[in-house]
Amino acid sequence: MKKVRFFVFTAVFLSLCFPGFSDTLSRKVPRGEEAWRYLLKAEDAFAKGNFSAAIENADTACARQKQHCDWERFTLENLLKKNSVRNAGDVLEDVILVLKEEENTEALGIINERLENFGRDFFSNSFSKLIEKEEFFSYCPEADYLTAKVYRLEGEYELALTYMKRAYAYSLNLRVKDVKFDILYDIASLSEILSLDDDFERHLLLILSENEYFTNENLMNSLTRFIEGDEPSGVEKFFLLYRNNEYKSLKALVELSDFYASKGETQKALRCSALGSIIAVTKIDESLKLRITNYDYKSFANLIYTSTRNEEILEWGNNCDVWKLFYLFSKASIASGKLNFGLELTKILAANTADSYWKKRFEALLVN
Repeated sequence: MKKVRFFVFTAVFLSLCFPGFSDTLSRKVPRGEEAWRYLLKAEDAFAKGNFSAAIENADTACARQKQHCDWERFTLENLLKKNSVRNAGDVLEDVILVLKEEENTEALGIINERLENFGRDFFSNSFSKLIEKEEFFSYCPEADYLTAKVYRLEGEYELALTYMKRAYAYSLNLRVKDVKFDILYDIASLSEILSLDDDFERHLLLILSENEYFTNENLMNSLTRFIEGDEPSGVEKFFLLYRNNEYKSLKALVELSDFYASKGETQKALRCSALGSIIAVTKIDESLKLRITNYDYKSFANLIYTSTRNEEILEWGNNCDVWKLFYLFSKASIASGKLNFGLELTKILAANTADSYWKKRFEALLVN
């Protein structure tokens, strides 16, 4: 860890004392020195366990990213010295029209890249706001995330959390947008280690904020209607009617179901485990269709019976805590007083699962 800290200190010291070292003046980044190249080197070093080199390259990636955005801002601000651009006003379309007439391909390239990635609304269709955003774009979340992972492995959990939160704050800059969910899951995991319950819950809920089912109150109420009806037949109707393929939400729903159950927040546990179970059934159903010729969904009981006798799906279910999720759904249904629904769900799971551990858990739930 001392070596890692030494490299970070050295990089910062040199960039402050020798501006030429950091190369953050308004000069274009030379070809071959782009931020993404240093990120690749950092990731390679991380994979090989060379954490000092990983940090060093991540830091250089940050410096190159800032240099690139400083150059872009310098280029765009210089346009304002021209009467033709000033007279065009602040509306992006009008500025772009002038730049096209003047064949300013360099400035057009900068603007078009931003618009392709973020759209006009992100900048309020304003040229000046596009320039202002260069400060935001100068941050490199991939580098912060990788640095956070190094600190986590070294047991520096609070420091790792600081870097991860900054990576999420600038996650719009991610080259692979879905990495945002990895960051959120890791923030939640570190929050759990540090006993930060509010952070744990909040960041898992941020993942679920992009699940249209979870954010639609009418849909969520319709899910629980079957449970509140408290009919044994409601179990099969429930899994026959609903599907949701927001698979990135699955882990968050498992963890929140468990979290809310431990806090005695039964209704929240019920809603999360209900939606999570639908997502799990959707994934299992699709997986069975890929593996079994002419397979078609017949019933929840048949799906559990068939899937838990497929080694790959059984292993996936264990790795993703799917069987635990079904257990939490059963338990939350019973805890909320919906005994007929909850016990029928538990009976189906106990009778059809091939996983011996969870079979015993379901049977014990029936007895208790």
